[in-house]
Amino acid sequence: MSVAVEVQAVAASYDHTLFLGQDGTVRAAGHNFYGQLGDGTTTRSLNQVQILDYVNSISTGSYHSLFLREDDSVWATGSNARGQFGDESTEGSLLPVRVLGRAARSMSAGMGTSFFVDEGDRVLAAGHNRRGELGIGATTGDTVTETLE
Repeated sequence: MSVAVEVQAVAASYDHTLFLGQDGTVRAAGHNFYGQLGDGTTTRSLNQVQILDYVNSISTGSYHSLFLREDDSVWATGSNARGQFGDESTEGSLLPVRVLGRAARSMSAGMGTSFFVDEGDRVLAAGHNRRGELGIGATTGDTVTETLE
């Protein structure tokens, strides 16, 4: 099967993949139990489904996906059980929702974690931190949002 648009980036996680087209559209495929594909369902997709447009960058965590849009807003979909959306909540979403509350220059998703670099070059670390994976100098539990200078 060929991809309908030219792809500029691919982000792959444990069981789902995001494809960023040259035209700024995002397509997703794979496991979707937590809604990480962002198509409004929890149904696995063996074919790529288009989910978002006007995107510059993508990143996949284990059960969530992050999108940096052309206007520097950050969007997320999937599990937010560890607060990895960086929006001070643990409410997940089956569709991409705007998160973070500030513009970002880059972002990266991990296993229950997310990191965002804002326009002031500050790093926001969010999510699971039982093993110190956020790099904030402590192991502080499950739902942490901390700005690193």
